Amino acid sequence: MEAGREQENHRRDLEIAHSHFRAGDFAGAEKTYLKIRNEDPKDHRAAARLGYIALLANRLEDAQKWLTEAIKLKPEEAALKIFARRGLLSPGQIPASSPVVARQ
Repeated sequence: MEAGREQENHRRDLEIAHSHFRAGDFAGAEKTYLKIRNEDPKDHRAAARLGYIALLANRLEDAQKWLTEAIKLKPEEAALKIFARRGLLSPGQIPASSPVVARQ
């Protein structure tokens, strides 16, 4: 029962964070994505969005950190490949098993 409640809370938090993001409330989105990451460090979506928010705020080191983490968690994620190919992430920060590395 507890796991089901945690999953439902996680889904709700993701919806809230995505709503903030779509509305342009990046501070609210960032706060909620950070909460999600603290509760579930393996959530690649939150890491990717934190990277994107940092990129939009021109916090390139933070963007690189979060996007690198997101790629480690989900190397096949197409949106993350775009950042890697545009040079935000260096090949050394991407796992060798990632399809991103294989196609560069």
